[in-house]
Amino acid sequence: MTTALPSPVPIVGGIELLALDLDGVVIDSLPGIARCLSLVFEEHGLPVPAAETIRSIIGPPLEIGVASLLGGDEPDADLISALVVDFRRHYADMSADLTDVFPGVIPTLTRLRSTGFRLAIATSKPSASTEILVEAMGLAGLFDHIECAMSPSDTKTEVLTRVLAQDGAHPHASVMVGDRHHDIRAAMAVGSVPIGALWGYGSREELVDAGATHVIGEIGELTSLVGR
Repeated sequence: MTTALPSPVPIVGGIELLALDLDGVVIDSLPGIARCLSLVFEEHGLPVPAAETIRSIIGPPLEIGVASLLGGDEPDADLISALVVDFRRHYADMSADLTDVFPGVIPTLTRLRSTGFRLAIATSKPSASTEILVEAMGLAGLFDHIECAMSPSDTKTEVLTRVLAQDGAHPHASVMVGDRHHDIRAAMAVGSVPIGALWGYGSREELVDAGATHVIGEIGELTSLVGR
């Protein structure tokens, strides 16, 4: 885990809704994703990507990540589809045993919820795998809203837009905590405060370049950042 940075200046204004990415912010899903991707690449007779390469594709929809791993100017759409289907089969069976909640997440979010904040997950994962992990990790009762990708083309901006619509919060009264540039750009697109999380899979440079107005090194810093 990244060493905590000096606490950023607290956000000024009445934040009501805290939206968080799932992979890389709430849960450490890298071991499960890496294992299952390695299996399907082996099964299809393809070179197994390096762990750091797999780490770099976590965040966007899986189809985009698999296409990136295959490389080439025009990846085979049928092969991508087959790899994704086989990955999800393995992931449904193995993910709960290979995934952990990041340290401090549950106590910090429980404390924030007790002080009146509403909590949401905004993830590019499909609902089936999200439900498995939320239940297995003991997170089901912690979040007011859980919004997942509805299709491979569903962007994080669309996911976060649905979260805001479900909650009814004004975008300026919400934050989006994410570890990749897609999360930060989605927050900026809808008007939420973009907060970068350094304990996930993106770098400080990636988050700042994407437009993060605040970057935190551990989940506990969120408490002082939002003012409670």
